[in-house]
Amino acid sequence: MAATDAVTVPREKKVSISCRGETTATNYSGLFRFKLVLSHKEQLLRDEVRRRLLGADAASASVRAADQALIFSELQAHVLEAPKWWSIADAGLELEDDAPVRVVYEELQKAKAEFQAAVRAQIDGDKEAIKELAPKPADAVAK
Repeated sequence: MAATDAVTVPREKKVSISCRGETTATNYSGLFRFKLVLSHKEQLLRDEVRRRLLGADAASASVRAADQALIFSELQAHVLEAPKWWSIADAGLELEDDAPVRVVYEELQKAKAEFQAAVRAQIDGDKEAIKELAPKPADAVAK
């Protein structure tokens, strides 16, 4: 594809979630809108958030803390809209339950994987279209 060609796969996705907290038994539900592709700047900001969450001595962080920082930095970079309870809980950081964070993160990962598969299919389709337009050996002889 040329630099001016654009992938026509939607770069955002809305997902409805519903789960129950394992610690508080709170019911969490609502609609999330995800941005599926990050610019280079957004990728750097995502990593800045991850490092900020881990603090100055990130290398000595526990495995759980490292996982949490990765998950929350990913969610902060990709969540464009969320239910009020998510916003009140500082984008999930103030929640006492793991379940809603896990469900939102899993839905984001699924949406990103679906996006990448659709992009690959579009690219493969473009390759097939190019092959169809290429001159056939008989066409080359006829000229």
